[in-house]
Amino acid sequence: MLNKKNRLTKEEFDIVFKNGASKNSNYFNIKILKTDNSEKKFAFAVSKKIIKGSIKRHFLKRRVYSIIRNSLENIPDGVSIIFFLKKEGENINFQETEKDIQNIIEKYF
Repeated sequence: MLNKKNRLTKEEFDIVFKNGASKNSNYFNIKILKTDNSEKKFAFAVSKKIIKGSIKRHFLKRRVYSIIRNSLENIPDGVSIIFFLKKEGENINFQETEKDIQNIIEKYF
């Protein structure tokens, strides 16, 4: 799991959602907002319309947070990112998830 200092709070989530720049990848829609603080913060959201079961949604959330935790040194400070899973990512495996997130980091940072 990702450290609490690296996770977005509800208030921060709303700010990033409203003011962040939208980007797309193969399996994720992303909102990115550069902030003045020195923290890197992340959130991951999956709609119940895409995946009905909470077990699978939480499993994917833990997977994404694990990949992000291993990639923190490649992400600059002062960035807040929200990952929204697309319908295409419903049955994504770990390697595809990791590859897509690495491509996002390389492309936008």
